[in-house]
Amino acid sequence: RKTALTKRLMGRETLSYIKEFRLGWPVLLASGVGLSLGVALNHYILNLLGPPMIEEFGWQRSQFALVGSLSLISMLFVPFAGRFTDRFGARPAIAAGFIGVTLIFLALSMMTGSIWQFYGLTILKNIIGILTTTLVFTRVVVERFDAARGISLAILMSGAPLVGATLVPIIGGIIDAE
Repeated sequence: RKTALTKRLMGRETLSYIKEFRLGWPVLLASGVGLSLGVALNHYILNLLGPPMIEEFGWQRSQFALVGSLSLISMLFVPFAGRFTDRFGARPAIAAGFIGVTLIFLALSMMTGSIWQFYGLTILKNIIGILTTTLVFTRVVVERFDAARGISLAILMSGAPLVGATLVPIIGGIIDAE
């Protein structure tokens, strides 16, 4: 089975493994950066923000601990995100996801301190953030890679943990300093 990129660039001939990487690396890199900086990054950083938020707003630790289970609600919306991506394409889905998540982070920065406000914004972030997850970015990679699909997906999936492991200590230092 040939991808649309293969047919467009090489006609009927199959791209070699290396050639596929040479032609598809910009898409793989962009997808990796996008996936790494999407809502997935929030999962690595939320634990850093917890203690200062608990102290600032006077929340109970048990109230903040509930935040981790709120992502289960977003499971109900994954099929809708998939349909949105099918209907409008990956680029509009990614754009909508990043614009929405950015606006929600802005709203989080203006919270008044109610734990229910935090829960609501977190649920909304998780729902809209689906459009910045593997659901959309793997589609982009799968459309561009055929012979090297497995390794391309492995590289893509390695990006978010790598960025999380790199940025969390840096952001933790900034939070401690500020």
